[in-house]
Amino acid sequence: IVQRASGEVMTTAAWIRKFVRSHPDYKKDSVVPQSTAYDLMMECKHIGEGTKKCPELLGGINIAPIRATDAYHVHLKSSSMTSSKLQSIVQRYTKRAEEASKRRKLNNEIKEKQKHVNSTLRDIEALQDQLKELEEDPHGH
Repeated sequence: IVQRASGEVMTTAAWIRKFVRSHPDYKKDSVVPQSTAYDLMMECKHIGEGTKKCPELLGGINIAPIRATDAYHVHLKSSSMTSSKLQSIVQRYTKRAEEASKRRKLNNEIKEKQKHVNSTLRDIEALQDQLKELEEDPHGH
């Protein structure tokens, strides 16, 4: 994140724009040809699977290659997922999302209130300074 914020590595959006703009089939007319889109997806696949390094996007992070030999020897079965189990999972994630939204709203409200408090404290300090000046020179000299 620090490298991305400092500009040392590209944002994903900037990397995609650079890839599309430098693709030989792109005509710089805002229409992305199917061949360009396909090549972009394949590039992303190779980077994500660790078969291609991309330091301009990932910095020094190296993704270990994904190999079938490293896969778990367990077949995924959707038949074990009952509708009630699926509904329970959906409800749990919905509740999580709602709680996250509430947390964001509360944090934003706290920030706004804190700004107001800080502004009020500055006003109080200014008034106290004025009062101190009057007490130091009660006759206005």
